[in-house]
Amino acid sequence: MMTPAAATEAGAPERPTVRGRAGVALWAAALLLLSIMPLPVRADGAEWVATIARHEGIPPLLVAVDKKRQQIFLFESRSPLRLKNTYICTTGQAVGDKMVRGDLKTPEGVYFVVQRLTAGLDFTMYGNEAYTLNYPNPVDRLRSKTGYGIWIHGRGEPIAPLQTQGCIAMNNPDLAGLGRSLPPGTPVMLTASFSQADSADAVQASVAHELTAKVRAWAEAWGGRSPKMFGYYDPQSYSLATESFSAFKTQKERLFKNLPWIKTSVENIQVLEGPGYWVTWFQQDYTASNLSTRGVRRLYWQKINGELRIVGMEWVPGMTAGTLLASAEPAVPPIETTPHTEEQDDRAAAAVPPAPAPTATSTSSPAKGVEPTAPANAAATAPATPVPPAGAAKTEEPEGRSLPEGVTTTLTEAAQAKPIVPETKPMPTAKAEDPAKGVRAALETWRKAWEKGDLDDYMACYAKDADQSGRKGAAAIRAQKKKLWVRCAPAEVELTGIAVSVSGHKARAEMRQIYRDAGDGGDKGIKTLVLEHRQNTWLIVRENWRPAR
Repeated sequence: MMTPAAATEAGAPERPTVRGRAGVALWAAALLLLSIMPLPVRADGAEWVATIARHEGIPPLLVAVDKKRQQIFLFESRSPLRLKNTYICTTGQAVGDKMVRGDLKTPEGVYFVVQRLTAGLDFTMYGNEAYTLNYPNPVDRLRSKTGYGIWIHGRGEPIAPLQTQGCIAMNNPDLAGLGRSLPPGTPVMLTASFSQADSADAVQASVAHELTAKVRAWAEAWGGRSPKMFGYYDPQSYSLATESFSAFKTQKERLFKNLPWIKTSVENIQVLEGPGYWVTWFQQDYTASNLSTRGVRRLYWQKINGELRIVGMEWVPGMTAGTLLASAEPAVPPIETTPHTEEQDDRAAAAVPPAPAPTATSTSSPAKGVEPTAPANAAATAPATPVPPAGAAKTEEPEGRSLPEGVTTTLTEAAQAKPIVPETKPMPTAKAEDPAKGVRAALETWRKAWEKGDLDDYMACYAKDADQSGRKGAAAIRAQKKKLWVRCAPAEVELTGIAVSVSGHKARAEMRQIYRDAGDGGDKGIKTLVLEHRQNTWLIVRENWRPAR
């Protein structure tokens, strides 16, 4: 087994560098201190000392962060696995796996690049660019981890070890080099420490092979509309990590009954081991009688009673998991601020009548699970997902407070698929009222209640499960606002430049917000709200804020 340090000495990649004698001395002293410190330990008593080795499903590009060495390693899937380059970095000020918001720790696990940010960054803190990661992932939520906004970003001044509040920071020139290998979807392993081996051991190789087979069997059961599909999940874990398994199962069973056929195909299956779980991701093509979509599916697996079962799931429409990640297509601009748990195609399929089975005069009836030829005049009826305004990264702290690094939420994975129109003429429907008007009316109700300091009317605008900058649930939001407003009541809330996009029962609103309180304090920033249409009204389910430049 070869350690990353040995691999660097033996191979071509350049050593990590810092500029200036003082910088070299500082870095050497810090690394010496880190070498005698105990490795960080997770709350469950285990540390993630990972092994990176070639096996079935290893991705073509892999970024690994070693927190103990304060270095980033870029691997290419060659035979053997090739270390392409090494860079210095700095991670959280506190050692250990991130468990709660504000603990100054960098998380440990397998994550994926969501998007690249270049605009609106504080140069001193973030340098020229930043790459957002999908922390917390489903397993993190299953483990009740909190916090958000973990980035790989630059720095406006030379970095020092253990410097951030949870992110991974690099010197700007190094990130400019690594950034060429960080398109959306790139896997990033955040480890306490890791070693490299030429090939996986028997256990790791066996699990990787087993998961590859399970993914194909899972997709076959789905395409066959078989109840066997549900046997791949652990209902309790999935409900905690992703969404209600009961609702998920009910929705799928309804589709299995109503759709005459479904086809799912998977390719480029990739596999990585995380701390106590595995993640598989792959290119997925989904086609039914009335819609078609393509993207990247991620399945998170854990051993439950000795059996590998799905505990979490993510879906990224429009992305390609090809052999060269650098050629990946960009995802369709999202409208949500949390990973989408199950494609909106299912909801569209439930709402649109399925196409009749092809007749002898058109095409032959497809065999079960086989995709028929789409009609030549097929066209998309669902509106394209609205492109959100610029400024993809969102951060919010309570009014009047500074914004710590590493506490930034990011726009992530969701999009609206375009259903294929059945050849039959659709029945006429009454013209529906513009849903954006309803959203704007709900925003004005919310603004007025906030400005008046009317806590009851203000809370009536939120769903019971709403998330406001990490405050989970209406009760937590009410308690925080009550305490804040008793100390200093709101005086004025001004909203301008409101941009609203609606997709089905969900909406996203972004606006410029000026807030003033009774004590002549206040702030200016960009407010983003995600709303859902529930019980005949629009309710806020997620709220984020970032300061205006």
